[in-house]
Amino acid sequence: MLRFHERWTVLPHGSLSEIDDGILTVTGRIHMPLVDLERRMTVVRLDDGSSIIYSAIALDEGQMNQIEAFGMPRYLVVPGDAHRLDAKIYKQRYPDLQVVTPPGALKRVAEAVPVHALSVSSRPPPELCLHGGETALLTSHKSWERGRV
Repeated sequence: MLRFHERWTVLPHGSLSEIDDGILTVTGRIHMPLVDLERRMTVVRLDDGSSIIYSAIALDEGQMNQIEAFGMPRYLVVPGDAHRLDAKIYKQRYPDLQVVTPPGALKRVAEAVPVHALSVSSRPPPELCLHGGETALLTSHKSWERGRV
């Protein structure tokens, strides 16, 4: 299994698509010895104009520019240690990026990138709100505490 990338490495991926107002997504492929695995990155634009990235995928320069125009990355959620492949290179590209990962993945994710938070309080700061005041749900990994956002 791939550990994590040390420099910007673009693997096969599709095109970014806007699936809803303020939400982009893209899928990519990782070749493993026995199977090709699909992976997905989601980018959500926050009220302050920045964005939160869930499960980073290194894209070609044109699509990275599209993400930056959509909302400069401010937060990166690494939902598990298997999702750390591109975390380090995202932090290199965006030094102010704040990294969030669940407690169960902390040790392995921290091998790749400094982790700033293990969870987000039930009352997130205003900048973690989607357009229209809805709260951005940052938890979907089973090791995160129930009821936390």
